[in-house]
Amino acid sequence: MKITEGEVHRVSCPAVDCRLTIPDEVVKKLVDKPVFEKYLHFVTKSFVEDNTHVTWCPAPGCGNAITTDQVSGLVVQCSCGFHFCFSCHHEAHAPASCEQVRNWNKKCSDDSETGHWMGANTKSCPRCGVSVEKNGGCNHMTCRQCTYEWCWMCTKVWKGHDDFYSCARFEKAEKKKAKASGKGKKQSKLQTLEQEREQKRLALERYIKFYDKYLEYDNTVKNAQFREKSRALIQQLQSEQTTLTEVKFIEKATDTLLECFGAIKYSYVYAYFLDDGSTEKEIFAMHQENMIQTCNLLKSILEGTGVLQRRTEVVDLTKLASKRKQNLVETEIVNGANNTF
Repeated sequence: MKITEGEVHRVSCPAVDCRLTIPDEVVKKLVDKPVFEKYLHFVTKSFVEDNTHVTWCPAPGCGNAITTDQVSGLVVQCSCGFHFCFSCHHEAHAPASCEQVRNWNKKCSDDSETGHWMGANTKSCPRCGVSVEKNGGCNHMTCRQCTYEWCWMCTKVWKGHDDFYSCARFEKAEKKKAKASGKGKKQSKLQTLEQEREQKRLALERYIKFYDKYLEYDNTVKNAQFREKSRALIQQLQSEQTTLTEVKFIEKATDTLLECFGAIKYSYVYAYFLDDGSTEKEIFAMHQENMIQTCNLLKSILEGTGVLQRRTEVVDLTKLASKRKQNLVETEIVNGANNTF
C-alpha cells in the first residue's frame, strides 16, 4: 500500500515505536517484481528531490540526475545534450541572472504589458468608460457602446469642434502647460494623463524592441533544421571517403553556435534590465554586437558550400565565438547584475 501511494520513504518496521527503515533486500522479498521496480523508482525520485546536491535534468523525457560533482559553475550539460542552470533548473540563461529570468518570464506572461498597451493606445469613453482605440483617422470619436461623440485630444464632447485633425482646446491647454512650467504651477489633469500615456507608450516600445530580438533568437535556437542540416552534411562528407575526424569540426562549430545563440537570446533579457545610456550597457552592447557578427559569419559559412575547404576559418571562428561568449558573460559578472527591476 505504501509503495502504491508513493510513500516509500515512510516504509518502516511495523513494530510499535520502531522507526527502523525496511532495507531494500527485505522489500524485494516481500513484493512482486513490478511493485519492487515501482518502489525503486519512488526511492530514487525521493532521494533526488530531498537532496540539495542532486537535481533532475529538466529536459522533457530525459530522467537523468545531475550531482554537484558534475557541475562546473551554474550551467550543467546533461548527457542528453541539454544545457540548464543548476540553481533555478531553467535552460542555460547566461548572461542573465536567475532573478532577471524570473522577472522576464513573469513580465512576458502576466497582463502588465497588456495594461501598458491599453494605456498607450486607448482612452476611456468620457460617458461610459469603455476603452476606445484610435488607429488612425481624425479626432472625432464615436463610442460604439453608448454612441457618445467626443474629441480624442481633449476628451470633451465633440460639439463645438470645427477641425477634425486639430483641437483648439487641447492646444490652448498645451500653451497653459508651457506657461505653468515656467512659473512652477500645478499641471492640469489632462496634462498629467497625457504624460502618463506617453510614459506607457515609451515603456511598451522599449519592451517590444527587446522581446522581438529575444523571440528571434529563441526561434533560432529551437529550429531543429539547422542541427539536422549539419548532421546531414557530416554524413554526406563521410560518404565521400572523408573520415569522421576530418569533419568533426562541423559538429563542434554547430554546437558552439547554438550555445552562442542561446547566450545572445538571454543577453537581451540582461540588457533590458540595464539602465539606458549607462556605461555598463554601452560596454555590454559592444560585446553583444561583436558576438552577433561572429556567429552570423560562422552560420553563413556552415550553411554555404565548400565547408571542408574552409575548415581552418570555421575552426578559428568557432574559437572566436566561444571567446566572445565568455566576454559577454564576464561583462555580466563585472556589472554584478545589480540592476533595478
